[in-house]
Amino acid sequence: MHDISGAGAITLSMISCNSVYRGFDIDEVAPLLLGTCGTTIYTVDDMELCLKEFPLETTSVRSNDPLPFTMQCVLLAVTKRQGDPWSAISCTAN
Repeated sequence: MHDISGAGAITLSMISCNSVYRGFDIDEVAPLLLGTCGTTIYTVDDMELCLKEFPLETTSVRSNDPLPFTMQCVLLAVTKRQGDPWSAISCTAN
């Protein structure tokens, strides 16, 4: 993992793929449309891959999602999987 905080990056804004806003399942969307207007995060594995290069203890994660609490639960699951305490993360939602 690279510490990018020295480069000034302290907040990561996560915007979900527009298909989520429209209520589609990932299998119902044409592959060419997936990820064109946001990140496709449907599982804890997806979130872990998105956060792979970001040290959660020094990066605030902002979730721009119609279901921000769902995204934050996935973030908590990634944190638990990595063995970090929940108190080490910072996140906001709108």
